[in-house]
Amino acid sequence: MFAVQTKRVRTGPSYRWCVGTHRASLGPPVSGPTHGGVGCPDSRRSRSGGLGETVTTNVDIVRAASNAVATGDGLALMGLLSRDVQLTVGAGQPDAAPWFGVYHGKRGVLQFLEQLATIGPVEITDKALVADGDLVVAWIHIAFSGPNGRAVDMDEAHFWRLVDGKIVSIDYLVDTAAVAAAFT
Repeated sequence: MFAVQTKRVRTGPSYRWCVGTHRASLGPPVSGPTHGGVGCPDSRRSRSGGLGETVTTNVDIVRAASNAVATGDGLALMGLLSRDVQLTVGAGQPDAAPWFGVYHGKRGVLQFLEQLATIGPVEITDKALVADGDLVVAWIHIAFSGPNGRAVDMDEAHFWRLVDGKIVSIDYLVDTAAVAAAFT
């Protein structure tokens, strides 16, 4: 049920938001006729993820959304989100980092990604992806350097909630103190 994925995500002025290179993957690729590997028993009718793949489970939908972010495919990402999606990150300390806050709707998610792009190169390692019904939890490791040169090296938990095959909320639980230290 657990697998490891590592992707280097470069962000900055030359990229609109994130562009990633996968060094390993969570199970087999999402594209293609079969989808073994990590997944939940919750079978959904097939949906197109916008990247040419067929998405059949909530885990596949979250994996497709993560891949869309890593490759900078905003159109594919928007196709996976509910119209009224809500993204929350570091809401307890919204002034700790430029991208902390609560974002509403698809435009809000794009604003979040644009804010996130201001931090420079980021390395993300997906440690696990676990599903229970309409909830998918991703355990990731993230490393980057803040504007003051201080390194941030931490684990995060991302909670994705889906309804009828669409992502309705994403909650990032981060080490707000570590991030705040990189921006002071």
